[in-house]
Amino acid sequence: MTSVKSFPEEIKGHRIYLKKHDLTVAPEMFHTIDKNRDRLSQFMPWPAKTLTVKDSKNWILLCLESWKQKAMFDFGIYLRGTNQYIGNIGVHSIDWRNSRCELGYWIGLDFERKGYISEAIKILEKVCFEIDFHRIEIRCSGRNFKSAQVAGRNGYKLEGYLRDEKIEQGEYDSQFVFGKINSKKDDSKIVTFLGLEFIYLFVQEIKDSRDWYEKIFNNKPEIDLDNFVQFRLGAAGLCLHLADAKSPLATGGSVGYWRVSDFDSTVKHFKNHGAELFRGPIQIPTAERICQIKDPFGNVIGIVGPDTD
Repeated sequence: MTSVKSFPEEIKGHRIYLKKHDLTVAPEMFHTIDKNRDRLSQFMPWPAKTLTVKDSKNWILLCLESWKQKAMFDFGIYLRGTNQYIGNIGVHSIDWRNSRCELGYWIGLDFERKGYISEAIKILEKVCFEIDFHRIEIRCSGRNFKSAQVAGRNGYKLEGYLRDEKIEQGEYDSQFVFGKINSKKDDSKIVTFLGLEFIYLFVQEIKDSRDWYEKIFNNKPEIDLDNFVQFRLGAAGLCLHLADAKSPLATGGSVGYWRVSDFDSTVKHFKNHGAELFRGPIQIPTAERICQIKDPFGNVIGIVGPDTD
């Protein structure tokens, strides 16, 4: 159990710093939200309720009151040197009894793909663990692959996919759930198999195959791309991938992928026992890596795990 504590009002990073909200930032906060309204509204409900500067002021007042109650700690993200406001990150859904919390974040489009959110996560996470939180979660819409990639790149393990978990803007939305544990135990060398993650079927035509499986499963895919489709079937998934020279159309040509706790250590483990890489590694939309490994007997299996690069 973590004792109830407060967060510092400013946290400095290498290129950015986080600062507790005050009312002076309300106009700039609203302008940034308004400029990114369509983009943010795809995955979050609150832009629809933020229509004026006053709405941003009311949000800041709520944050300040929550800070006093130690129920939520929300920060603005600022560039060092220019002090430019670029987005928000906060510690939400705090459960002091069970020593867990959740990080939520957003950033303006002009500042995406520069590593600012990753830096914000790292410096805020460090404070969370110093305060003695045991578990930190990152949750995002099952359609928000960019946010999922950020979580994966920062070492958060994909622990679940909650189908139709909540209603957002009048429609059911699924959620990715990522987690990280504050553990002093060095388990980076332990190879742990956690169960079957998904099966690949190599097909000649993606669209026709997707449409057929939609009818069979009575469910739409969670990932739907021109060259890749993934359905979630309970704890595991079924993926459709275009057949190619390495994986041609063939009866019994599906490949089972197994989730592992440490991707690099597992690949090394297989190689040390005479196996070789057959396909990959590559990064998938959830910011994890997958590969196929051929054992010494010519069989191919797949593994999936977090990308820690």
